[in-house]
Amino acid sequence: MDEDAENGIDYEDKRFYGDYSFEDFEDESLQAAIAKLTPRQQEILRLVYMEGRTQKEIAVFFGIKKAAVCDAIRRIKASIKKNYKKN
Repeated sequence: MDEDAENGIDYEDKRFYGDYSFEDFEDESLQAAIAKLTPRQQEILRLVYMEGRTQKEIAVFFGIKKAAVCDAIRRIKASIKKNYKKN
C-alpha cells in the first residue's frame, strides 16, 4: 500500500500541476521506469528536476522533514537505475 494512503493523505489534493509531463520524453524505457514509481515519487521527481524546487521547499509542501525528501530522491534514483533499460 502507498505510504500516503496509509497515512490518510489524498495525494491528488496535494499536487503541484505543472505544464510538464514525463510522457514528453522520447525514451520509452525511461518513461516505463518512471511509471513504476509511486505517484508521490513521480511528483518529487518532477518538482526537483522539472521545476527546480529545493529539498526544503518539497519538505514544506509535503509536510515532511528535509531528510525524508533526501531519502526519497535517493530511492527514486535507485529505482530508475534498476528499471531503466538502455536501447
